Amino acid sequence: MAVSPQKLEDLVRWLNLVPYFSTHSDFSLMEAAQDLGINAKELRDVMQTLTCLGVGKFHGELFDMEVEYRGVNIIDDLGLNEPLRLTPTEASTYLLTLEALEEMPGLVDAEAVVSAAAKLRGIMDKKALAIYDSLAKPDPRHVELRSTISRALEEGVQIEIKYWSARSDKTSVRVVSPHSVFIREDDVYLRAWQDDIAQWRTFRVDRILDIQVLPEKSTAPALDPVLDADDPFGFTDPRRAELSVHPEFTWLAEHYDIDFGEPREDGFLTATMPIGSEEWFIRFALGQADRLTVIGPQTLVEAVARAARSAAASYTK
Repeated sequence: MAVSPQKLEDLVRWLNLVPYFSTHSDFSLMEAAQDLGINAKELRDVMQTLTCLGVGKFHGELFDMEVEYRGVNIIDDLGLNEPLRLTPTEASTYLLTLEALEEMPGLVDAEAVVSAAAKLRGIMDKKALAIYDSLAKPDPRHVELRSTISRALEEGVQIEIKYWSARSDKTSVRVVSPHSVFIREDDVYLRAWQDDIAQWRTFRVDRILDIQVLPEKSTAPALDPVLDADDPFGFTDPRRAELSVHPEFTWLAEHYDIDFGEPREDGFLTATMPIGSEEWFIRFALGQADRLTVIGPQTLVEAVARAARSAAASYTK
């Protein structure tokens, strides 16, 4: 029976608690929960669950421990007296993430990130470290961009950026007040306030073609923008497009948020996906026109058809 990645990740995290409490026997559950960044009740439930786990089902084959809020007494750790080790691939992945965090402007605790990266480098063998270092070499242009953004954040001033928007496929010059930086799916984004439209905007840093620090002070509102971790870009269109997708192109779901449904009578598959931005979605639908068809809602079908006619007409002029 296959085990889901999430369940496997949970099991590894749980098992690491055994050597943790072996070396922190003086910690109460409240102190340990604070140290580990989790809820004390959740920690107690996990530790009680561990008392039912082991290499078998009988006495002497299960973890033996006393679990109370005042602490955890490990009586028999079944030989699990050291934390599970990272594989070279896992260590390299974490190092690449830490490398990106080290370069993020406005990072609150950069010292902790640098320290964690140094510890990981210390446990990696030379071969794995060489592979990591070759992958982690930063793009000089990106380093300069992030350095300039960091300077603007520290000084509390505005910046002028030349930015290419994937949504509109246009390049424009904008004056914004940087507020914060975050990472989403390995890409670095800048959250900033744009005065001329009085709105928060999100910019992907690698799409900034040029940047200049301005002497004018930041005009970003004192109130922090609401940033939804599941939708940090503020897509507000709640509609979902209804699609008919050729069965040979189901791999599109690996790159876009597409949910497949039942097969149609014509052999195609029904599917839905979030629109996000209608402007972006129309360009997406036209670009994938040989692989899928938009079948709903009707207003979106008509908008895609108008864009297709307009594009076709431009070739006949």
